[in-house]
Amino acid sequence: MKSRPVFLAKIGITISVLLVTIFIIPLNDAMNVVVAFFTLVMSGILLYKSRNNTLMTLIAFFILYSNYSIVVGEYLVGGELGVPFYEMKTPEYYGMAIKILFVFMFIVTLFYEDRQINATHCYLEPRNNLLIFIVLVILLLYILVFEVDRSPRLVYSVRISPMYEYSGLVFLLAFYYSKASFFSNTLLIGLASVFIVQDMIFGGRITSLQLMIFLATTIFVHKLSFRRILIGGFAGIFLNSVVGVYRSSYTLTRSLKDIFVDLLSGYLVFDTPVYAYFASVTHIAASKVASSNVRYTSLWSFVKSIVFSSNEISASVTSLVARDYFWNLGGGLMPTHFFFWLGWIGVVIIACIVVCVLNRIGSHGSSDLLVLITMAITVYSPRWYLYSPLVFVRGPFVFVPLMYMLLGIGDTIIRKSDVTKGIPH
Repeated sequence: MKSRPVFLAKIGITISVLLVTIFIIPLNDAMNVVVAFFTLVMSGILLYKSRNNTLMTLIAFFILYSNYSIVVGEYLVGGELGVPFYEMKTPEYYGMAIKILFVFMFIVTLFYEDRQINATHCYLEPRNNLLIFIVLVILLLYILVFEVDRSPRLVYSVRISPMYEYSGLVFLLAFYYSKASFFSNTLLIGLASVFIVQDMIFGGRITSLQLMIFLATTIFVHKLSFRRILIGGFAGIFLNSVVGVYRSSYTLTRSLKDIFVDLLSGYLVFDTPVYAYFASVTHIAASKVASSNVRYTSLWSFVKSIVFSSNEISASVTSLVARDYFWNLGGGLMPTHFFFWLGWIGVVIIACIVVCVLNRIGSHGSSDLLVLITMAITVYSPRWYLYSPLVFVRGPFVFVPLMYMLLGIGDTIIRKSDVTKGIPH
């Protein structure tokens, strides 16, 4: 009974903030900075509220760092820290973008429930099926060798396939059937390390980050704490900076001291969220000129692509906008996709969906499938937040249940066969 008045009060506050943000706050440089600052405040509060939930802390830390990079890179400092493309850099477009991000963060932060959920409660208890484990490891080896373009290039470019990007889900399932023995853990750590190094050379940083989160939430989950996540996060920031230097010059001739100095002079800004944010701005600009039919067709194509893999350009807002309206470099934060499709209502809808899902992180009870889904959401948080809402839906809610069912059938058949042969499990 007590929670209902609180919930209704939160809805009232949300409506008030939404009306003020949309209709009262003007779109100018000064107010854009103010809204950006409060977006960062909301991100910090979300991290604080997540401090007692290990998996959620990882998600909230990445969201905070991404939003910090956007706010500092484009609003508080700007200059060389922001994107060097000025066609979209108007108070109107960048003002709308930060308002959308603020509303999204405000709703998620306000309705996120602060609960005590320790690392052991988030642990995925592995099953023992050596045959399935070996098959999944062979699949990972195939991805490692054949899903990367290693042809010579004069400049750095991303050359990993979508299968490589989704390898984290295969790692997660391999761990689930590994028995968590010393041998299997060592093999997965070694294999993930090779994936990470290769991704940094030929791919980027997001896939590497996903695999680091995979290792942290499975093999090393018992060592996780709020303090260690923060320390590891800052270590990851430095590593990202090293890779950023490599990407810009395609060489590692600079000293670590110089890289550290550049990192501090750049206010620890991570350029990937800044460029993804630029794509979000093009979403907003395109929404002003695209017809309702184009936007609704794109939304329908997106819905179809969740279950049926589709090559339709219209299913991806970023690709559609880049082809027909405004050039971008890919990516795009989750809420601006929904703004393109449905306007402000879309931002509110996706914020409510995300916070409902995040409130389930760690509260999955004894269901292995729910544990796998929440871990997939955690592992892929960098990609669904910065690149595409499709990753948020398809990986955890389509691919994981489907593979869980198929591998579960295989596991049952193998176990029955072993029982018949008198082989214990």
